[in-house]
Amino acid sequence: MNPYTGSHFDEFLKKEGILEEVTVRAHKRLLALQFADAMRHSKMTKSELAELYAEFTDEDGALAEEGMDDFARSLAAEDAA
Repeated sequence: MNPYTGSHFDEFLKKEGILEEVTVRAHKRLLALQFADAMRHSKMTKSELAELYAEFTDEDGALAEEGMDDFARSLAAEDAA
């Protein structure tokens, strides 16, 4: 008999000790799919996206917190154009 019958998938992942890892991977995959969709819709290349991203990063390559909104607005503007 399956001990997980009727339980939630998250409970199974938690018991297996992989809930956090699976959740992080799922979020990364979703973000990648959303970027790919936005790029396809706006006909933006990976190089153009990298240039746009570089405009809003600090010297360590991390998106500056205040730059995140600007970066998102720029993507939306590119998408609308």
